[in-house]
Amino acid sequence: MKTRNRKLKVWNGKVFSGEWSSFNINVAATSQSKAAKLVSDACGSKLSLSEFRKMYSNTWGNDMLLIVPQEPSVFVTVEGDVPKRIL
Repeated sequence: MKTRNRKLKVWNGKVFSGEWSSFNINVAATSQSKAAKLVSDACGSKLSLSEFRKMYSNTWGNDMLLIVPQEPSVFVTVEGDVPKRIL
């Protein structure tokens, strides 16, 4: 069976509950649904696909411009700090 190498896409937004609530969240994944699941897993809060679509834009935040994701991942940026990979 042939597998496809799907390109990672990036999004940024916030979560409003869980450990990283109100911090800037950046996520790299192959689809919006996978990105929403990664954010939910990393932040300890349930984020539906419709919530993800409303709250996340399809770009890295300014703090992430020098970071090129190599695999699905989630980063958090606490104001004035460097991005920290949390998943």
